[in-house]
Amino acid sequence: MINVALAIQSDEFAQRRLAYVSLFLRERDGTPKRNNIAKKHSRAEQIHRAMLQVLDGERAGATQRALACALYGLRRVAENWTPHGDMLGRVRYLLKRGRSRPPRNLT
Repeated sequence: MINVALAIQSDEFAQRRLAYVSLFLRERDGTPKRNNIAKKHSRAEQIHRAMLQVLDGERAGATQRALACALYGLRRVAENWTPHGDMLGRVRYLLKRGRSRPPRNLT
């Protein structure tokens, strides 16, 4: 087996791209196809993933608008971003929620 590294852009089409990559890897490895290509994640898992993504971006020095672009895609942010809008509120919510959780020891 050959190791493969793929990068998937985080935008509104990321889930679809991930599903196609998953299908490609299963076909390459000979794994049988499933009816649903990608596993559906629960709302809690989606929020947790977004929270970790904004915390990582903040630590890297990204602006709140840049964090929104990573979560929702450039086009969607360009069309819907306002200084006191919903997207900014969601990014701030995720940052606040992430900061309030104590770090876990994963070792």
